[in-house]
Amino acid sequence: MAKFYIKQGDLKPSILATLKHYNDGTVVDLTNAQTVKFHMKSKDGTIKIQNRTCTIVSATEGKVRMDWQSGDTDTPGTYYGEFEVIWNDGSPQTFPVKERFEIIIGSQIV
Repeated sequence: MAKFYIKQGDLKPSILATLKHYNDGTVVDLTNAQTVKFHMKSKDGTIKIQNRTCTIVSATEGKVRMDWQSGDTDTPGTYYGEFEVIWNDGSPQTFPVKERFEIIIGSQIV
């Protein structure tokens, strides 16, 4: 996960991500995950999306999808995103751990 680009007001494409462990780069097996949430904030720290439920596309391959909703991409700028897995025992784990996941919303021409 590095950067994701989308235009202001667009709701496609969804963010597709493969969650990986920081220490060894292996894929996170989400079989025992209760849910996966997505959070996004602006560079100045304003929360734009909080606790958005994601779709687990493939549990064993660690693949998740976050679908945009109306208003999510209405303000151009650079944002930071993260996925939070809530495991069956209730414990949270956040991805990515080390690097930042940037979302760039480009402004519309018209």
